[in-house]
Amino acid sequence: MAKRTKTTAGAKVDLVSGEVKSFEYSNTYDWGEEPKYVKVYFEDILYLMNVSKKYLGVMYAMLKRVSYAGEEYPMCVTIDKGTKQAICKEIGWKNPVSIDNAIQVLMKGGIIRRVQRGRYQFNPYFFGRGNWSDVAKLRLSVNYDKNGRTFETNIDNKEELHSEEEFWEMINQGE
Repeated sequence: MAKRTKTTAGAKVDLVSGEVKSFEYSNTYDWGEEPKYVKVYFEDILYLMNVSKKYLGVMYAMLKRVSYAGEEYPMCVTIDKGTKQAICKEIGWKNPVSIDNAIQVLMKGGIIRRVQRGRYQFNPYFFGRGNWSDVAKLRLSVNYDKNGRTFETNIDNKEELHSEEEFWEMINQGE
């Protein structure tokens, strides 16, 4: 619940008659910092990345396990044998090998990338988890045209356009 930090009151008085013409009263509340969250716009991601809806369950299950943007491995999830079995159970799939196939599709679609064996990073320009200040540092505009995808970033207050390969290289280098 928000806490009240300031209360103000004021009256408009007719100086000749002393009559109170109007009275204003207001409270100011402190809602605190923006809470940690996961925001995902699946429809846009599916449309832009041409990924079949049948992989939404896998993507969502992985997102539930993703690290925060401010951690050492930002926006990463580790997928081992036990995690594959848990995801299968969550989404109603029978064979954990199907998770491997889904991961390949998600990588091909630019939604995730492999950073180490069994560790995948979500594209931080489509997903964000953690404090807003950490997520805000990872924002990007993506333009799609007949030439493919162009990633627009603001680095050191200079606008630059990058190819998808350059984008992942910058993420890997922590730029």
